[in-house]
Amino acid sequence: MRPLLGLAWAVLLGLALALSPQGGLQGPLQVVRVVDGDTVELAGVGAVRLIGIDAPESGYNRRTSGPEEVRLGLEAKAFLTRLLQGKRVWVELDVQERDRYRRVLAYLYLEDPKGDWTYGARRFRQVNLEVVRAGWAEPYTVPPNVRYADLYLQAAREARARG
Repeated sequence: MRPLLGLAWAVLLGLALALSPQGGLQGPLQVVRVVDGDTVELAGVGAVRLIGIDAPESGYNRRTSGPEEVRLGLEAKAFLTRLLQGKRVWVELDVQERDRYRRVLAYLYLEDPKGDWTYGARRFRQVNLEVVRAGWAEPYTVPPNVRYADLYLQAAREARARG
């Protein structure tokens, strides 16, 4: 019985830590536009790539696998647009601040009184996690930015189980 209690406490502690941003939040910043299912443009910052997730490509390029991927990519972009259009977001950075394309790498948060995440006296929804939960992106872990990798893996499993 003792090992099960220890495991239960470890899981609860992990959930508590996972639902509080581990880094400081900066913002709020206005969303200028959604570029695709995992990239947005923020006022004063420019292009921001959502850390830890990979949505299908929404246009044809050398990485696009075909029309089905583009269709899914456009749906992922539409989901993110509905979530963020006209909104302001808070930004959390990780270890590596920019990718090779000079985009800022970040976790984005929407203030939401019903959100799962707490920071200070406010509640938030993490945008990166919401995209995975909805099934529009897969976890995409690129060290050293691995802060919420396990959380995204679990969310993707749950999304797949829901179909």
